[in-house]
Amino acid sequence: MIQDYENENPSRLSEESPSQRTPQYTASSTDFWRPDLEPQQQPQAQSASSQVAPQPAAQPTATPNTTTAPQATANTPANTPANTDANTDEETHLSLAKIFGDGRWRIFFGVFLLLVATYMLIASISAISAGGADQSIVQNQTATAISNSHEGVKNGAGWVGAFLSHLIMYRWLGLGGFIIIFYVLALGLSLVKLHKFRFWTLTFKSIISAIAVSIIAGLISCIFPGHSMLGGEHGMYINTLLIDNASIYSAIGLSILMITTLVLIFLKPIQKALAVTRKVWANKREAMRKRYYASRKAAHESRTAAQEEAPTSPEVATAETTVNEVAQLVQSDKITDSSTEQAADTQTPSTTQLPEAQAPSIAEPIENEQIYSPAPAIPLTVDSTEPEQDVNPKEIIEEATESQIPEIEVSVPEEIEKAETFDTDAFDPTAELSHYRFPSLDLLEDRVDTNGPIDEAEQEENRENIRRSLQSYGVEIASIRSTVGPTVTLYEIVPADGVRISKIKRLGDDMAMTLAAVGIRIIAPMPGKGTIGMEVPNKRPRVVSIKSILSSKAYHESTAELPLAMGVTIENKVYMADLAKMPHLLVAGATGMGKSVGLNCILASIIFKKHPAEVKFVLVDPKMVEFSLYRCLERHFLAKLPDEEKAVITDPLKVVSTLKSLCVEMDRRYELLSQAGVRGLKEYNMKFISRRLNPEKGHRYMPYIVVVIDEFADLILQAGKEVETPISRIAAKARAVGIHMILATQRPSVNVITGTIKANFPSRMAFRVTQMNDSRTIIDRPGAEQLVGRGDMLISRDGVMDRVQCAFIDTDEVERICEAISSQQGYPTAYELPDAPPEEGAVTSADASGTLDSLFEQAGRQAISMGTCSTTGIQRALAIGFPRAGKIVDQLCYHGVVGPANGSKTRDVLMDIIQFENLLLTLKQ
Repeated sequence: MIQDYENENPSRLSEESPSQRTPQYTASSTDFWRPDLEPQQQPQAQSASSQVAPQPAAQPTATPNTTTAPQATANTPANTPANTDANTDEETHLSLAKIFGDGRWRIFFGVFLLLVATYMLIASISAISAGGADQSIVQNQTATAISNSHEGVKNGAGWVGAFLSHLIMYRWLGLGGFIIIFYVLALGLSLVKLHKFRFWTLTFKSIISAIAVSIIAGLISCIFPGHSMLGGEHGMYINTLLIDNASIYSAIGLSILMITTLVLIFLKPIQKALAVTRKVWANKREAMRKRYYASRKAAHESRTAAQEEAPTSPEVATAETTVNEVAQLVQSDKITDSSTEQAADTQTPSTTQLPEAQAPSIAEPIENEQIYSPAPAIPLTVDSTEPEQDVNPKEIIEEATESQIPEIEVSVPEEIEKAETFDTDAFDPTAELSHYRFPSLDLLEDRVDTNGPIDEAEQEENRENIRRSLQSYGVEIASIRSTVGPTVTLYEIVPADGVRISKIKRLGDDMAMTLAAVGIRIIAPMPGKGTIGMEVPNKRPRVVSIKSILSSKAYHESTAELPLAMGVTIENKVYMADLAKMPHLLVAGATGMGKSVGLNCILASIIFKKHPAEVKFVLVDPKMVEFSLYRCLERHFLAKLPDEEKAVITDPLKVVSTLKSLCVEMDRRYELLSQAGVRGLKEYNMKFISRRLNPEKGHRYMPYIVVVIDEFADLILQAGKEVETPISRIAAKARAVGIHMILATQRPSVNVITGTIKANFPSRMAFRVTQMNDSRTIIDRPGAEQLVGRGDMLISRDGVMDRVQCAFIDTDEVERICEAISSQQGYPTAYELPDAPPEEGAVTSADASGTLDSLFEQAGRQAISMGTCSTTGIQRALAIGFPRAGKIVDQLCYHGVVGPANGSKTRDVLMDIIQFENLLLTLKQ
């Protein structure tokens, strides 16, 4: 600036003397340039060499041609320093050093870097978890464009985090971006002095590591194209370039080189980590060794203490004291042994009297677990006048023990049987099949839904149609929102003030016509909400696979004893239930609506969760085709009667005996629970596992038993009322002992599902039915007739109604599951149920000539009076079950009262009443 000034005013400068051009003051470091001063008033810069100690300025003279420079003072506002470029750089350097040397600024920048690293870490992790959800928003857009339209960003750090994470993770280094984040974090930690890092070493290692990780991850992205964000564009570009121009082996070689580089860079940390691991493992082994020897020492000490404490019980202590007193008295009276007697001829043996009835026995070892009855003190009478002699107390004790102290009979009370301890280890019910492997989820098919969820346009159209239709009927609504499910969409309507709910309930059919839907179910009001629900079927329903249900977090974290993973609710949540708490389930619906698939889902959800030792199934399949695939699980999961050939019951006449056998099993289990003092099967099994119950007294580990009857209507038709009694007993009492029942029927009428059955089945599962009366029979309310079908169902449990889309499991998947289990080692036989008690007056076979049925005479008279005979006619006339009526008809045929079976026609009666009376007299004789 001075040079410019000289160039602009050459004449004036030439006229001025050097003393006039040189200012007569020295600028301080706190002065600044004053641009408001005139050029002639601004001080000129001095060089470093010309800065000398200021000389006293001379007093100005009165010469008119002489110009006097003003004296610089601290209070002069125009005093501005004249700095050179070197001074300016030096002062700037000193200012920066002062700023970074200040501890407060260092902590500020350190905390700032830590916050930036944390923010970027959250954004990067959220970008990986969200996948490519935000990629379409942030890709090829500037930050300004993203800030104007950032709706729908899924990143947890907002649109800024989405933009930065996309830049680092996708556009740059991929997973190597985490190393850059770590680099920023390490710098922050160094500034705040939480950890010391060497700057250049940290920088070098971070850059090399980030590039290496990006290249390695980029190779993985090239091999598996579905993971494009692993290496970022940097890693993808390098690997693609090598693969296209050389081969994939060159890219693999580069990745191996990068791995080697990382190992060499972090060789010392790896060695330290291995050393720490070896040290931790050595310490753990040493601790385990110490615990082992400590446990052995403690066990030895406990056994020693037990042996020492055994004689200290009141009775044994009395015996020990008695023997000690005997020894002391013998010592005081000089009772000697045989060697002493040979040395002293004048000795007279002392006499000691012990009552035999009161002397306890110490000849046998004493157990710690036994309880002894108290024994009275033992009076002693010792007469001796002999001089004192040395005596051996040990031999005196042995002599007294062997000859003069008889044994005492010890009675052990029965109350200690439950307290006996058989082993310190817990009982493992799965030990017999310890190598059992649960079926893998790979056996199930991962079904991809091609329809996809309902789009927003369809939802908006349905909302507008509902609003317009309700307004046309004079119903105003305040708001409406939708929840999309796999099969139906729930529209929650908030009516306007003053609108009656009953007015909306009557509009179900009208709304179905307006929306062109199969059926609309109106829930008015919704439980726990101030809204009215309207369930509208989707135009493209979604299939729910059983694999997605069994692999869900809700199923894996379930603590249910008998978990039932049925499907997905309208809120797209996995519906879980516990059969042990239901405790029984009634399943009903029309043909082809998904009952069999639902039963297979129930069986699969239990099999995938429970060991064969924990649960057994009793399967009743009158149709002979539904449960036929489960026959191969006979030695793993099935239970049957001892004399049955097939584990899956297909003959309705054998169901009654099986159900009666279950009643016997139920009574036996209640007896065991009563003896154990518990109220439920879970507590009993826990007590048995902890070895607090004696197996020699009949106690055993009892698995859960699940009875599944596929077609209950056919069973009622053939077995009659005789099958309803054991079912009612099991449903009413068997909950506590772990016996649970599932009844399924396709004819939900009052003749099949009677009041007795419904009273003991509080949990219901209703698939689609054809009539409202059937819906009321199943779930005591309408709604099942408005279901869509194909697995759409209503589940009523504890008074709460849920709409669930049942999961789909195909026959091939069931077959693969059964083959995977049956190929493993199983039990020798199926789980055997107890023998059923015989009926009163029943015979074992049709040609038996022994004891006749008690209703034989009445049935014969009924057949003779009617002129024809049939099993169903005897069943109705005598109000008995079909099996018993068939046995009576066989007895009548054997004794010649009626003829043989004649196809579908009734049997012929071969006797009159007189001949029948004579037969009765003969049979009685």
